[in-house]
Amino acid sequence: MATSTQHQSYWTPNCGPDYDLDKALKAFDETKAGVKGLVDGGIKQVPPYYVKGPAAEELVSFATASSDLQLPVIDLKSIHQDAAQRKRIIHKIREAAGSWGFVQVVNHGVPREVIEEMLEGTRNFHELPVEEKAKYYSRDPKKLTIYAHYYPPCSQPNQTLGAVPHTDANFITILSQDNTGGLQVLYQDQWVDVHQLKGLWLSTSVTSFSSAFFFFSFFAPQQLISNNKFKSGVLRVLANNTSSRVSVACFMSNSRASNKVYGPIRELLSDENPPVYRDVTVEEYLAAFFERDIYALDLFKV
Repeated sequence: MATSTQHQSYWTPNCGPDYDLDKALKAFDETKAGVKGLVDGGIKQVPPYYVKGPAAEELVSFATASSDLQLPVIDLKSIHQDAAQRKRIIHKIREAAGSWGFVQVVNHGVPREVIEEMLEGTRNFHELPVEEKAKYYSRDPKKLTIYAHYYPPCSQPNQTLGAVPHTDANFITILSQDNTGGLQVLYQDQWVDVHQLKGLWLSTSVTSFSSAFFFFSFFAPQQLISNNKFKSGVLRVLANNTSSRVSVACFMSNSRASNKVYGPIRELLSDENPPVYRDVTVEEYLAAFFERDIYALDLFKV
């Protein structure tokens, strides 16, 4: 069950006309216990504010792709070897960003132990008593925040989602997840599973680095400035009734208060490739994103 409510403008829960959604969400938020608090309290049914509603139903109804369809995996092992290798790797990333909006990278130089400790630390924090976690609870978006997600098992996984279909407001997201699974990306009207990559070690004369993967997402600002050469990815997380899931994400973006203007990169434009979008400020884009999410860019088409 997701804990975010920021996309409700187009993803309205299936609550019924007499249900006071704002009141229910306020009461839930005041517990400072999150969805895990509901599960620990013995809840048997998904609360109405987390039941999938009819909005964006076309995204939910897309079938899950066969296991033969795999997200691109790019090996960064030789990126510093020479200019030719670097160019080939950049070309692969460009291809993935243009067709998928996502890519997995391995041999990135971050030790496997560091990634595992990060995910384990996330799990340990979320499994602390509520009173301890409440000390760090905040809704202030200006505070320094680490996005370390914990998805508890759900007794009715078919009634909800861990995270609804969405894009992000930033340029690039880097994510690492445990081996529970559930992360899916939308590709050619199919939901494709993002699997944890196994093993494969890169040995050096100094130490060993894991090919444990990072998941890179390219979002709407990239699609805007690339004039549709890059694709804004859409992803979701499935709920499951067997085990908890942990992931950690880093969001690369400009300041929300910035008045900086973004538009299609001028060098990409020509008579044959005119601008698809008009210039837009960060503030204007974010206002559209929080209202329309994956459909925000439609407002800025020329």
